Amino acid sequence: MKLVAQVIAGNSAHDLIGCFAHHRSMGVDAFIVCHWHSDDNTPELLQTLEREHADITVVQLPGNLEQILDAERATLDLARRKYDADWIIRIDSDERWLVQRGSLKEAVAKETQTASITAPRYNIVWPTPEAAAQADISSTMALRELPLAVFPVTIDPAERSTLGGIPWVLTRVGPKCCMRACESLDFNVGGHAVINRVNKQGIPTSVATDIVIAHIAFTTLARFEIKMRAVSMIVDAAPANRNPNLGWHWVRLAEIFKQGPAAVEAEWRRQFMTPEAAEQLVGREVVVPGDRVFELARTLA
Repeated sequence: MKLVAQVIAGNSAHDLIGCFAHHRSMGVDAFIVCHWHSDDNTPELLQTLEREHADITVVQLPGNLEQILDAERATLDLARRKYDADWIIRIDSDERWLVQRGSLKEAVAKETQTASITAPRYNIVWPTPEAAAQADISSTMALRELPLAVFPVTIDPAERSTLGGIPWVLTRVGPKCCMRACESLDFNVGGHAVINRVNKQGIPTSVATDIVIAHIAFTTLARFEIKMRAVSMIVDAAPANRNPNLGWHWVRLAEIFKQGPAAVEAEWRRQFMTPEAAEQLVGREVVVPGDRVFELARTLA
């Protein structure tokens, strides 16, 4: 069985090597990298990595949102054709897929009932900006070493502009998917679901009980500013009649970016909270050791 990753990268020079190293160690056979806007040396790094590693193929995405989606779909066909993929996972370069035991390939290969696997995704939390800046994200990551924001916090749609005062870091972020490499299937926007390529409707999925995805929170203010600028550019270029419920969090970040540097820094600092402060805010344990994530996640199912 061949497991291929579709990797979304942009301004990712600081975590790309770690992303490839980690997922190779988890059994991923090849990587199709979709590169969009970068202000750092990501393009040059990707050229070097593609030249040095036969399991990496880089595709440059266009700047227009609609064209980006079409180009991402084309890379799925490339994964099937070039690497003979049996399953394809969707990874952002700041994410790490983790399993309770064994390899990711083994966990995926066990699925025989559906063509899609949905894996829950959680933010990695550091207590202070200083701790985050010192975090080693260049190597493979072990669950026992990661503090994760595990419990989901429900946000009322009417409060999405402010998140009801709840720090961004406390939300269990949207899941990501793995799908069989069938020509009739695509990932939706963000890779949070698998859809039928013809009618764009979601397909039945199996919710993973032994796979989680850890999302690396923005470790420095400079990286957060770069991300916010890129998000703002994409939102500004989006069609005026776009679905308001699609990527609402991107719209929110773009609005914050337009408010200026002080607003951007304030939002960044909201991401860093001690476990004690988090529990006081929501009235329950939120930040837990990574190796407890499977035990606690099952209690929420």
